[in-house]
Amino acid sequence: MNERSGSCICVSEEVYRELEYGLRLVSGAVEDMAPITRKDFDTRLERLQNALAIAAQVLEPARLNAWVETTDSEFIFFLAEVVGRDGGVKEGLSLSQTHLRLLEAVRVHCARAGITLAEMPAKTGRRSLDFYGPFVQLMAQTAGQLGIRVSTARDRLDDNSATPFTYFVHEVERFLPRAAWSNSLTACARRIERAFSSSGIPRQNSSKS
Repeated sequence: MNERSGSCICVSEEVYRELEYGLRLVSGAVEDMAPITRKDFDTRLERLQNALAIAAQVLEPARLNAWVETTDSEFIFFLAEVVGRDGGVKEGLSLSQTHLRLLEAVRVHCARAGITLAEMPAKTGRRSLDFYGPFVQLMAQTAGQLGIRVSTARDRLDDNSATPFTYFVHEVERFLPRAAWSNSLTACARRIERAFSSSGIPRQNSSKS
């Protein structure tokens, strides 16, 4: 940043730690504000179906109506003894069979959900920028500690007119998740201006900054 903006800024250990903590909070907000897409649901549904399939396979010997490996049957009787407790193995087997039926019912619901999901239009959308106000507040606080003037060029929002504060915010954005980055210094300056307006962040701005 110093090279790009012509500044000479050194960050103390204390400022670095405060900034690091603040960026962790902002990064969490960035992830929370991600748009939900059909792909997200599809991935979770697949994970659930895989887990149910494994659980059902393990409990299948509880039916006692098919040949199974000795180890599998011994495990089921062991599990039935634990589940049955005072009722013994017989009650434990009955409960295990009930659990198995419930798992199978959930698998059916998952299959139906998969069909419904396939018929839904894919959700698209831009990530919410609600995190950006708190982020700029953090940047303004840190800039004050570093002696950086909290300003943008306001009416001259282009890369050639970027202020040290714009450079600073743009560079620190790179410590956030990739989806939170501005595409350019100009886009970053516009985001900062919107944050100034919506969050009431004090600035030391002039059109000649």
